[in-house]
Amino acid sequence: MTCPQLSRLELAQCSRLTDAGFRALAAGCPLLEQLDLLRCKLVGDEAIAAVAQGCNLLSELHVRQTRNVSVGLLSVAEHCSRLHTLDLSRCTEVTDNCVAAIGAACSLLNTVSLAGCPEITATGVQGICCGGHIQSLSLGNCDVGDEAAVAVAELCPDLVNLQLYYTRVGAAGVAHLRRRCSQLETLNLRGCSRLTDVALDGLAATLITLDLQHCDLLTDQGLLALGLAPSMRVIKLGGTALTDGGVCGIIWNAPALEELSLSRCTEVTDVTVAKLVSSCRSLCRLDLRLCTRITDMALAMLQSGCPCLRVLDVTGCKATSKKGRRALSLKRPLLRIDIDTYG
Repeated sequence: MTCPQLSRLELAQCSRLTDAGFRALAAGCPLLEQLDLLRCKLVGDEAIAAVAQGCNLLSELHVRQTRNVSVGLLSVAEHCSRLHTLDLSRCTEVTDNCVAAIGAACSLLNTVSLAGCPEITATGVQGICCGGHIQSLSLGNCDVGDEAAVAVAELCPDLVNLQLYYTRVGAAGVAHLRRRCSQLETLNLRGCSRLTDVALDGLAATLITLDLQHCDLLTDQGLLALGLAPSMRVIKLGGTALTDGGVCGIIWNAPALEELSLSRCTEVTDVTVAKLVSSCRSLCRLDLRLCTRITDMALAMLQSGCPCLRVLDVTGCKATSKKGRRALSLKRPLLRIDIDTYG
């Protein structure tokens, strides 16, 4: 393969592509800058090393869900100093040493995903962040906790997007993030089972998007202490024990809210919808799945309230009826109503 002017190549899910093919690619595409190898299951370290050595202008490397990649990344560190985006999501053999080498050598690195990399620890997180320029970082489903969060907070002052879903992060790690990452806009803490109300105090002062779904220990008291900024646009609270009191407090402080997820919040009632109708005219998407105390009264209020609403999910809301949903649909023909198959 000889494409001397090729700068971008996407080979996602090319399941028969092997390391031998990549040796030819590296030799024939010296100007390659962006490469995507999603689910190329036969690709391994030899291919990554060949690309790194032959394509030293590489700035974006996406190797998601490619199992056989580990030490080949050392060649990326050695040859690809222009790298700014690295996606190793679910590359299960990637180790701390590999990512630390890249962090030390690639000073332009600003976007990194290590989500679902089980071998990554706080040591690797510290290594990949050592350049100090990371703005977007995903560590979701990694076996990391507060030590990793503290490292991120100390080394990434310009962080804008942080994904920590289903990790062991708790109050101590979140406290450091709150104090140090003053530019943080998106924070995903979904499924962080160690997170308590203490962690939420003043957390959301700069956030635009916050995901706290399935954080089982959170209560209304913690939610009310978030300290929301007027800029908040997206809040996801599904699968928590929150009630109308906590949710209404959030709504009161987020008048520009565009998306709210309350799926499986079984203590939430029509009171919350009434507050949305009176306070959130910009709301576009509302997820009430399996909120079993939501009734036709809520649907009636939405006939005229929340004029920007375009998607409403009432799947599993057994206290609503076909008649109530039909009436809402007639009044709001542009509103997509997602429903269950019963009721």
